[in-house]
Amino acid sequence: MPLVRDLTLDANNQSRISLGVFDANGQLLGDWAPDATLTINLTIQDAGQVFNGTASYEDERIRTGCLQSLNDRQPTGFHVRRGDVLEVELTLIDTVGNSQPYLFIGAPDAESPEPGLWENVPTPIALNAGVNRLSNHKGGVVYFQLTGAGNTARLNFISGMQAVPTFEQGKHSIAQYQDMLIQNQGSRFAEYISNRVIITMPIEAAIKYQHINIDQLLNIYDRIIFLQEQFIGLDSSSALHSPSPPPAKNHLSISTVKLIQGAPAGHTHTAYGIYRADDMLDLAKLITYYVVWHETAHTYQMLGYMPSEDMHVFTQLASLYIQRHVVEPPPLQVYPILPRADFESALTKVNSPNLEHDQLTLNEKLVPLEQLRIFFGDEFWPRLNKITRERWRSNGEAPARSQAIDNLVLFSSIATNTDLRHFFSKWGLSVTPEGDQKINALYLQPPTMDLTTLRDPNPPRYIYE
Repeated sequence: MPLVRDLTLDANNQSRISLGVFDANGQLLGDWAPDATLTINLTIQDAGQVFNGTASYEDERIRTGCLQSLNDRQPTGFHVRRGDVLEVELTLIDTVGNSQPYLFIGAPDAESPEPGLWENVPTPIALNAGVNRLSNHKGGVVYFQLTGAGNTARLNFISGMQAVPTFEQGKHSIAQYQDMLIQNQGSRFAEYISNRVIITMPIEAAIKYQHINIDQLLNIYDRIIFLQEQFIGLDSSSALHSPSPPPAKNHLSISTVKLIQGAPAGHTHTAYGIYRADDMLDLAKLITYYVVWHETAHTYQMLGYMPSEDMHVFTQLASLYIQRHVVEPPPLQVYPILPRADFESALTKVNSPNLEHDQLTLNEKLVPLEQLRIFFGDEFWPRLNKITRERWRSNGEAPARSQAIDNLVLFSSIATNTDLRHFFSKWGLSVTPEGDQKINALYLQPPTMDLTTLRDPNPPRYIYE
């Protein structure tokens, strides 16, 4: 009698089986027949995926005082081709309030209608309880959105979809992921998922890097996000200073676009051209080059003291923090964020009469911010950011430049118990009369030395210097 061995379904509900022939006593007659393998199609009733509701990403952004929101779209593991009808069944298990479930078809900024142009975030498609048939979409990776902590829903994919090769940390092995790459060659994308990040990439990048240690790579990504949170004081010391609860994640989307040379950072995601795949998937690059540190820092930028024109100054400041801590001990050489030449050129300008802050280059503007860290220690910026969150109630928008500078000088003075007005004014950042009154009321003393003369006693060793 013929028996089957090792029946394993792939993501398309198919299996390869080997046949063997046994006698009446159960003894195998001959060998398993490798040439007698068949492919059988099975129809399996999918029990569906259960999703928990997320906190409101906008409420969380306001609470933390940050520039951008985290991603609240949860990966489903499926992809839909443009024009195919997707059939899904939604079951609402627990409902709190009036949360509307949505499906998003397409990873943000992952594809482009024309070479060199970014596509924006896909339009949300509202789902109703029961069976939904969706056809008006451009295709792409499918995500589910369910806001409201306490809400729970089951989503059963019925037809029209195909599996996305996915490595989910703690769930899949490298071998399982590599099998998915072989079995689902029709998918245009693959994904890595950890506790803190979703990384969506074109299939060609996934194939190129399929043999790396993905667990190790994702550990570094989680470390980067942890450091972003630490830098802005989200240290879980109180409800106000706690990171956003799971399943909120950072979504990093590697685009199929080949020509554009930017890396947009927006609400819910950061996006990178395909030419950045090596920077993101090569572990040596990830711990020495700042592109991911810089872009994810946009999400965590504190609005309270940030003049909008200095946005990239503060993302580079966070990048310097990550550079010092991303791995222990730090790499022997790293790519330059604040080259020594720029540090020295800033020092030659600081004593110029009537120096205007805008006369400094982006890198030179980093110097006074680094001098505060050099003198007051590595915890200066996390402490300042906690004070900012406590004393400035965010409305989701950056304040006017004059208010931002007042806040920067005031909160820095509070964080250090030192009157820092003279230090900031030498760098072209003077407070308003109202800001003067607030700092006068603190009765603080100036620092014991001229902080504008400080240099980093332990500068990083840069690859290009």
